[in-house]
Amino acid sequence: MTQTDPPQPPTPPHPPALARFAAIGLSALLALSVLPALWVTLFRGDAVLWFSTVFEFLVLAAAAFGILSGIGKFAQGWALSLACVAGTVLVCGVFAYLEVRANFGAEPGVAPLIQPYLAFRLAIAAGLGLIASFAVFSRNRACWIALIKGLLVLTPPVGVLAWVATSGRGFFGSTQANPGSEAARILLLVLGGLVLVGFISVGAHLIIRAYELGRPEAIEDAKAKA
Repeated sequence: MTQTDPPQPPTPPHPPALARFAAIGLSALLALSVLPALWVTLFRGDAVLWFSTVFEFLVLAAAAFGILSGIGKFAQGWALSLACVAGTVLVCGVFAYLEVRANFGAEPGVAPLIQPYLAFRLAIAAGLGLIASFAVFSRNRACWIALIKGLLVLTPPVGVLAWVATSGRGFFGSTQANPGSEAARILLLVLGGLVLVGFISVGAHLIIRAYELGRPEAIEDAKAKA
């Protein structure tokens, strides 16, 4: 009796060249940003900031993984590897920021650069995450359709939250002298909150579905049904 090999999972399509070049560029910028940070954590203060130094070396390793991804490594999980790089940059950047701010928050030569440096790191993390998402969505046209639907569904909650943050706080914080008016206000808040939760749930589900449609198995199923 001959033993057949188990079926191999489908191979994901290669990421677009634009995504790979963008990943290399952002990862190279990220690697270069480690050098001034290491100078601060190792030599600027009275003592070495060991935690921040370790975080910076982790960021450097993440940048190396990003460059390797850009040149074609990790083809089986290209988008996932880039998303891991973005997550590493996000976590390490925030924790390093906390220690550097605690030690150099009052030093004129470093303090004004701490928050812009963090913003730069967060922007790179967001950029790498967007590149990974673009690589997934570009595999299947249905991904873009689900993504657009999700963003459209999330538009009303985002608009309401923006209104609350800018000019709608008085409606939530003030109470009405008339008991009937106050009961109506509370009922409106509860019902409105439930509607917003529903919109957010549906929108988040559609965006998650957009990522699922980029899986190789979903692409194979779509081809088989076509």
